[in-house]
Amino acid sequence: MAITILNTPPAYVPVYNPIYIKVSSNQTAKEGFNFLFDLYVNNTFVTRTNLLPRPGTTQAIYSPARILESYVNYDLTHNIVTDQVSTNCIDKYKIVFGEEYVVYWSYDSIAKDTITSTSFTILTSTIPHGYAQDDDIVITQDPGFTYAQINGIHKVVTVIDANTILINVTWPDLGTTLIQPGKTTWSDKRKTEFLTDSTELVDRYFQDLGDWSTYGPDGSGNKIEISPLGSLNWTQYNSGTMTQKYTEAIGTTLKPGATYSVTYTVFDTYPALGPQTTYVTVGGTQGTINSGTGTFSQLIKCGPTTEFRLFGNSSGGGLQGITFSQVSVALIGFEGYDWNAVVSYEDVPTFDYTRYQIDDTVAGRFLTKQPSVVLTRLEDRGSLGFLNVNDYALTPTVKYYMVVIGYNFDDSFRIPLSFELTTMEQVLNPSNASNRIIEIPAYPWNLNQLSQSIFSIDVIDSTVAKYQIGLFAELDPIGDPGNYTPMSEIKTFQMDYNCSKYDNKRFMFKNSLGQFDYFNATLLSNTTINATRDTYVKTLGMDYQVGDRGKTIINVNSQESYTVYTNWISETTANWISYEFFNSTEVYLLDDNGVISPIILDMGSITPKKRVNEKLINYQFSYSKAVQINTARG
Repeated sequence: MAITILNTPPAYVPVYNPIYIKVSSNQTAKEGFNFLFDLYVNNTFVTRTNLLPRPGTTQAIYSPARILESYVNYDLTHNIVTDQVSTNCIDKYKIVFGEEYVVYWSYDSIAKDTITSTSFTILTSTIPHGYAQDDDIVITQDPGFTYAQINGIHKVVTVIDANTILINVTWPDLGTTLIQPGKTTWSDKRKTEFLTDSTELVDRYFQDLGDWSTYGPDGSGNKIEISPLGSLNWTQYNSGTMTQKYTEAIGTTLKPGATYSVTYTVFDTYPALGPQTTYVTVGGTQGTINSGTGTFSQLIKCGPTTEFRLFGNSSGGGLQGITFSQVSVALIGFEGYDWNAVVSYEDVPTFDYTRYQIDDTVAGRFLTKQPSVVLTRLEDRGSLGFLNVNDYALTPTVKYYMVVIGYNFDDSFRIPLSFELTTMEQVLNPSNASNRIIEIPAYPWNLNQLSQSIFSIDVIDSTVAKYQIGLFAELDPIGDPGNYTPMSEIKTFQMDYNCSKYDNKRFMFKNSLGQFDYFNATLLSNTTINATRDTYVKTLGMDYQVGDRGKTIINVNSQESYTVYTNWISETTANWISYEFFNSTEVYLLDDNGVISPIILDMGSITPKKRVNEKLINYQFSYSKAVQINTARG
């Protein structure tokens, strides 16, 4: 088998957009050829897809997006008072590539059965056959044969060994053995499967790597050298800890997100002189740390780079060495993450998930497209979500803090609320997508519940003009926020203390990035109840009484409908509502007690009004509850 991966999706993809994997094979001319794609979700097998090569090519393009859609959902996090993992929003998927085709077994000779002493014929080859007793096989002899009866469909009487079978063809008087080759396969032309867990990229000793001697000395008395045997050695000439890393070119480009099987052998580590450890990285993803000598094997998902590295560490004094022998790297499939997001037609060509990743090196965005300044009330509830893409290798080294900075009306800042996000520090479970999307409390009600547990006071009260939220690493929670180094964008929330004679309507809706956004409609709202009745008419008898019904209601279908008006909002906010709110598939009405009611927007009722001179927009729209009013039946 020779599957070549031509294109893979990014490590994190919006599930409601196409997800394309493109592969090719050098075996497409084989009889009955198909590409195989085995799809796993959270390490559970889901389905296999068989694809023919695209016409005129040796390639196939596979997209699992529509299948993966059914495995993601969403989490309702409007009432959270601490950081929380959104487990339903994202899944880990894996694709194992393969191919299948009709495989022929080529035999070298035919012979009289002298092994089991039957009257039948033996077929022998230097390669294994794969048959079992009672298999029906079809035999085609090479030109020049003298025994025509061998051709055709026959039964395997006995499997003599891995290279020899006995078939139910009576041996004629032609001597003992005829060197007349041919080929066989199963009579039903069944196909043989080949999966990518056998696709080897590199398997060699270090004798070929004499140029590795160029790495060292490193200036600290440590150096890397090639031993007389050609193996790779680290040698320490002073006491203390030595850590070195070197890049090995494996002759192919590693695929970020793909899974590789890595095996290497270590010998001559002098364990009596101090502990020595070794490990590898694939694309920046660290494998298991191993101690001592031996052969070590593991599966590693390739990180964002294309480098394969060997790491060695020696501690203790005296002369010490670490020697690597044979290294094998094999591709076994592609792994990635899909989350409940969608990207617009215009943005697909340039979309980059790293805009939304937050780790110790990237200051990413939250999973929202709401305006940079959000208007909010003291009673409002809600959260912010983000992508947590850091695998944290073996142990976390970076702590993350959510920091809330309140500002007075004179724009002076208050002592920030600093809260450690323990969900980000946990080692990510390699078997699923846990910890990949995290929600934090973001609105006044949520933050006050959090601050009560820390400071026993509300951090957002009527004296706060605005506040900001950001993620930071290893910070002093008390000090000038201008000195902080943010790990995320900084969101600004402007407090709204304006009183309205109308009831506030707070809407909660799933945005295009898979998380929930919120906004308030503070102007007039009207309620309408639409009811339809099912009735029947009966004829009153001669002895009817006054009050008896002739026309009777047997069922009432009642539906509440509401018309609301937003406040006058900016064009930026209006565009956000227009695309995100009106196109959302999940919309709720959220009251001040944290109770939600599912609603359905009436898309035909949306009416925008504009104040041209002020560049302000007001929306009028209608909605109905997603459930009918319960009524008694007659």
